[in-house]
Amino acid sequence: MAVLLSDIRGFAFMVYGTDHDPRHRRTIPIVPRVFHELVREVFEVVEENHWEWITDLPTDERPGRGYEVTGYVLRAPR
Repeated sequence: MAVLLSDIRGFAFMVYGTDHDPRHRRTIPIVPRVFHELVREVFEVVEENHWEWITDLPTDERPGRGYEVTGYVLRAPR
């Protein structure tokens, strides 16, 4: 068994409050689009989860930043 956590995409936003939905984001790719396919080709995926985390809220001088993250519990193929 192995656990793999990876930032998939970063995002910047200038919206204050709780409305951090994708309409207000400028996305920044971090891994290739085929990342999920590659993981599934090499490993058996036991569990997969997705979440977001915000690292910085926006200020007058700079946008807020956050990341879309994927976590896997993996097993070697049988």
